[in-house]
Amino acid sequence: MSPPGLLEGQIALVTGAGGGIGRGIALRFAEEGAAVALHCRTAVSSARELADRIRGRAARPSSCAPT
Repeated sequence: MSPPGLLEGQIALVTGAGGGIGRGIALRFAEEGAAVALHCRTAVSSARELADRIRGRAARPSSCAPT
């Protein structure tokens, strides 16, 4: 069994998750065990793809909330 991640049990809201820095942060937080909620304003399809990618890796679901 692998050790828990640094953010295990935490919840993170990542804005700008459709691309760039926000996307990278969301991936890293998920890798460290956080439940990640994604927010984006314009890159909705990219954020949804990211949510699917994170869901495929994590035991806890993530959400995508485009506005």
